[in-house]
Amino acid sequence: MNKMNFNSKKETADKKERQGADEATKLQDEQVNAAEENAASDNVTDEGPEQKELEELKKKYDELNDSHLRLMAEFDNYRKRTLREKSELIKNGGESALTHLLPVVDDFERALRKEWNLSIRNSCLTCLIRM
Repeated sequence: MNKMNFNSKKETADKKERQGADEATKLQDEQVNAAEENAASDNVTDEGPEQKELEELKKKYDELNDSHLRLMAEFDNYRKRTLREKSELIKNGGESALTHLLPVVDDFERALRKEWNLSIRNSCLTCLIRM
């Protein structure tokens, strides 16, 4: 029985030692966690102004990027519109000029016909007179 008592005392002591070690480990873990939380909260408070500045800069960047994209789209639309107007001017400009010249050409043709008719009459009259 002495041997049993000795073994049971030893086992009890080992258990108590393990429990103490477990408790010490838990305590260390809690202290490490508390230190990490403190450090994290310190970082959050330290990074607060930096984070705010970063967000402001990001917002400014987004605004400038949006403005740049809109300006590029506006310029592209302007370029396309001027090309379209230029091609329409070339296509329709000649048509417009010719339409305005048609009455002048008609007047010249009438004048030439009248002159031709007069010359034919004159030549006929000249022929008749000679006869």
